[in-house]
Formats: sequence, C-alpha cells, structure tokens
Amino acid sequence: MKKFLILLCIFAVVTLASAGITKGLKSKEAAPLDEFTIVTSFYPVYIATKNIANGVDGVKVVNMTENHSGCLHDYQLTTSDMRKLEDADVFVMNGGGMEGFIEEVAAKYPDLPVIDASEGIVLIGPAAGHHHEHGHDEEPEEYEHHHEANAHVWMDPVRYKKQIKTISKKLENLDKLNAKAYEKNQKAYEKKIDLIEEQLNALKDENHTEIITFHEAFSYLADYLGNDIVYCMDLDNESGLSAGEIAEVINEVKKHNVRALFTETANRDSIANNISAETNAKVYVLNSLTSDKDSLDAYINGMQKNINVLKGAFGK
Repeated sequence: MKKFLILLCIFAVVTLASAGITKGLKSKEAAPLDEFTIVTSFYPVYIATKNIANGVDGVKVVNMTENHSGCLHDYQLTTSDMRKLEDADVFVMNGGGMEGFIEEVAAKYPDLPVIDASEGIVLIGPAAGHHHEHGHDEEPEEYEHHHEANAHVWMDPVRYKKQIKTISKKLENLDKLNAKAYEKNQKAYEKKIDLIEEQLNALKDENHTEIITFHEAFSYLADYLGNDIVYCMDLDNESGLSAGEIAEVINEVKKHNVRALFTETANRDSIANNISAETNAKVYVLNSLTSDKDSLDAYINGMQKNINVLKGAFGK
C-alpha cells in the first residue's frame, strides 16, 4: 500500500510537470517571435512611421517618449526608454540635432539600426533675431552643423514628405518581407500631405509679410509661405524672458509695422498678449505638432487647424 502511494505521488508530480511544460510551450508558441518592432524617438516621427507601417502584419510601432512630451530639447533617457530600445529592431529619429541623446543610444546599442528622417534635407537656421531666407534646395553655409540648425522639419509639408520617404525606404531595406506594404502606405500618406500642401500654396505670400514668432518650429511655415520673420523667440516656457527683451520685441513690432504674432498652443501666451496690448499686432495660436492624441491623422488635422488660423491672420 505504501509503495502504491509513493508511485501515485510520483505519477501526479510527473503529470503536473508535463502539464506545466506543455503550457509553457504553448505560451511561447503564442508569442509573436517574428514581430518587427520599430521604436520612434518622439511624436512627429511616430505619427509618420505609424502611417507607413499601418496595417502591416507582424510590425509594431512604439513611441519611446510620451505623446504629450513635446520637443526633445535637453531630454534625458529614462529606464522605460531603455526597455523599449532593448526590444527594438530599428530606431527612427527626427534628426537635425533634435535627439541630443543619440550618441548615448549608439553607445549602448551599437548594433541597433538608426533611421535619420532628416537625412539629406536642407535645414534652416536656429531661432534668432532675424530670419535668414533660403530655398528648399539651397544649403546655407552658416548652418552646416546640425546642432546649430532648426530641427522642426515636419512643419514644412515638402520637407515632411521627404522625411516620410526616407523612413519608408530605409524600412523597406531593413524589412524586405514588408517592403511593398511600406511603399504603398507611404504613397497613400503622401497623397494626404499633398492636400495640405495645396491649401498652404494658396496662402503663399508674394509680399513677404513681416511677422514675429514665439516658437522656432514656425520658421519652417514662414519659409514655406514666404513670410519674413523679423524676430523669433523659442519659448519653451516664459520664465527666461526679461523686461528688456520684451521691450526689444515691442520695438521690432513698431519698427516693422508687424500685424501678426504667432505663439504656440503648448506655451502660455501672456507675453504675446502683453506685446499685443502695447502694439497693433494681434496674437494667433498655432500648433507645432509635437504632441497630441495617438491618431493616424494627427498631423493632417493639426495642419488643417493651422491653415485655418493662417487664413484668419492673412485675410485669405
């Protein structure tokens, strides 16, 4: 009887162990072993990449930073960011100096392919007292180094489409199995951008109206439309602007007879309002599209709202 009980216990243990192994094998088989994971640096390239990979089987797009985090100026990598990069098959970044942490990423993940969406795109200068004009295909000598340039490329639809194409082509080379799907999505998304471009073309300014902006992202819109920025302040917050600087802006408004002040949705607009109260210039609020909902049409909807604001500002 004792021997029988021992054999019965051994049988039970073996049965449970077998069940556990079988369950483990099933769980492992259920996991998407061949999943291709794309990690993006922040919101604008996340939305672009998400459109390119939309509906492609076995492909997952993950945004490294939060969708509401805004630009990556002085951004420090977190433990959560590192965990996402651990699982990445490719890292897509905006480029142009936006991701100051890219050297750290390269050092920790030397084998991780990196797509620079701004590769080959002419960048315009940093936020400064005056806007330096140049065309899309002219390389400004004073801005050869990316870290000195304005990285908000996506605000210009022509440059943005170049970013989309670069991301798509690089993904096609890295993930050849889904190359045709990426290309199809790229072309479909570009057609949506074409409609935005057509509306912006109707707002192009042959008179080179002089404006003042409170976010360097709008330099790309001004460059595209033909506006002249007489003064640009990149305000991530309002704490650093002195009374003397505000007085300087007011002088510029009066000197150039500026009628439009463009501020950003993410910033408090009291400085712009104060300047408006001292002059005849009116405040208009634009969206730099650096954060919003997790939506495929986020860029399209955001730019459409910007176009409506611009129509009001320029009376078109």
